[in-house]
Amino acid sequence: FIWGHMPPTPDGHGWQFGLDPHALAVFTSVVNGNHFAFVVDKNANWVARVDLAALAGATPQSTGIGLKRYITFLQTF
Repeated sequence: FIWGHMPPTPDGHGWQFGLDPHALAVFTSVVNGNHFAFVVDKNANWVARVDLAALAGATPQSTGIGLKRYITFLQTF
């Protein structure tokens, strides 16, 4: 399996996972069939779109991998 740390948001704040329920969703694109996860931050200011298809091809590392290249941040306001 692959794991890593969430990068800071584009405004420079550290990532804090949102609260239950519904801070995480998964989605399969009808355009290209790729799989994505959407993760909402604690303050609901940012949604991180994680490219799960690309992430699945990453080389595992015991210290975790840099997730930045697999994430697109979407501002909610």
